[in-house]
Amino acid sequence: MGPAGLDHQADERGVGAALSHLHRVRDAGLAGGISWDATQVLATTAAPHLRAYAVRDEDVLVEQATRLRIRDLTQVVHHWKAMAEADANGGRPPDPADQRSFTLGTGLDGWRVGRLTLEPEAGELVD
Repeated sequence: MGPAGLDHQADERGVGAALSHLHRVRDAGLAGGISWDATQVLATTAAPHLRAYAVRDEDVLVEQATRLRIRDLTQVVHHWKAMAEADANGGRPPDPADQRSFTLGTGLDGWRVGRLTLEPEAGELVD
């Protein structure tokens, strides 16, 4: 399981759908210029309501993916999404509660793998 979804097959379907819009991400991934994990992270930018922004900023996002570790790229994409959401909402930042997420799935090897995303204030409660 990668960083972008519930299980490997769902990840591949979601990434494939996103890459039908993000041609530079697709090309960089196929050429080996970015890793599969980076491709998955960048694919999350292609949500329907953000797609126009993702296509607009695709060159910058791919360039960041070639330079950054996956953890740092994930933070950059998280920040990018917040700014794109604000643009899409007429300049209003998104409600942090809308950005919370929890995913849990089973990898090909049977391991249970999860991901939790919380805003800083809620994250402090977990620490």
